[in-house]
Amino acid sequence: MYRMIERSSSRWVSSSIKNPLSTWFPLTPIDIHMPLIHSPLVLAFSSPVPEGFVADLERAIQQVLCHYRDLAGRIRRNESGKLGIYLNDQDEDCGVLWIEASTQETLQGFSDQDLAKLHELTPMASQDPVNMGIPLLLQITRFGCGGIALGFGVNHRVVDCNALPEFLLDLAKLTRGERSIEELLSGQPIDRSCMMPRRPPRPSFDHSDYTTNIITMLSSDEAKSIVTRTIHFTRERLALLKSECNKGRSNQPFSTYVSLSAYLWKSITAAREVNVQSKTIILCPVNGRRGLALPAHFFGNAVFRRCACATVCDILAMPLGDLASLIAAGLESLSQEDYLRSVVDFLALKQQHEDQQRSSPQAEEIPRFSFDPNLIITSWARLPFYELDFGFGRPVLATPTEGPCEGYVRVVPSSNGDGGLAVVPTLRNAHMDKLVYSIFNDNKDG
Repeated sequence: MYRMIERSSSRWVSSSIKNPLSTWFPLTPIDIHMPLIHSPLVLAFSSPVPEGFVADLERAIQQVLCHYRDLAGRIRRNESGKLGIYLNDQDEDCGVLWIEASTQETLQGFSDQDLAKLHELTPMASQDPVNMGIPLLLQITRFGCGGIALGFGVNHRVVDCNALPEFLLDLAKLTRGERSIEELLSGQPIDRSCMMPRRPPRPSFDHSDYTTNIITMLSSDEAKSIVTRTIHFTRERLALLKSECNKGRSNQPFSTYVSLSAYLWKSITAAREVNVQSKTIILCPVNGRRGLALPAHFFGNAVFRRCACATVCDILAMPLGDLASLIAAGLESLSQEDYLRSVVDFLALKQQHEDQQRSSPQAEEIPRFSFDPNLIITSWARLPFYELDFGFGRPVLATPTEGPCEGYVRVVPSSNGDGGLAVVPTLRNAHMDKLVYSIFNDNKDG
């Protein structure tokens, strides 16, 4: 394990405006359904970094938490056993976990081809156990070349990746001094009520997507074989994949996401060498903000999912266009408000009898699990992480790091700057080698 990062300090940074009252915000059914993980994001900036940047960033964190109050709280249960965000600005441990670190290595020694090494730039790589009830973790790492990295850990129970860029853009503007705290606080306060269930809840669709058990727990030895890598797809190669999926199709063409998902479903299934009679499921998360007509600045979770299912032998034999059709058919309902509201209501009823059985977040290692033979493909492709400017230019690298579970695939903008995409799968080591080999040879043959 890479251990050349020296962590010099760890403390709490809280909001600059202290609310004297304790508050408890209930989490929505979609929030609670999200995995209890800190999603990693590394933003790396080359030199020169201004001398006073870290102090400016700390001031900006204190200011931004006055608006994004949820990020300063803690996930806890109320007297009725329901999960929510507890906020008391007088607590000594409220706010963001702030870690400062350094390394003698240069920024050039870190790349998205070594995500285990990049993971050391995140707070989750600290040897100290992380309390999973903390919404936001931040590690600032200085490089020997003068560059700097901001490693975020964002609790998925608090917010999804679609809302994260707005928070980071506000943080960057405050750091640059181009936005005041008064302007920030003049906006709409954070409100999760629009994602609460109807009264009474009335699900009206089949939601077996949310009841089928598609994961298996991994032993500590099995977890050691799990790796995450980055595979780049150029714009030209994505266009070829999309063209192949849409061959002979006269109606609305498949999107890049659907086309790439079809290709990865086939490729990963082949690399896993699963029994050909087995069934495999692909989960496709979709941002439901537009379908639900949520407020423009809604901060929370609004990610819904649909599944497509087929036998391994069918997946390996089917043309990409047929696989894309399976995926697209499942996604159609995720643009319909009545279906999305039904999901929220269904999960609310499902959670009523689970509330007392769920344990509260604790400071302990979260078990690793696997989707095998299934997989989930989530897209960060349109998220503007490369547009973030804290006062000294945009990041040279903006990427997730190690995945939280086997069978989890993220699609992000490519760091090559060629308009392509990077696929970041987490798989067993042997399966990863086969996947990389097949993708490389497919590209060479094309």
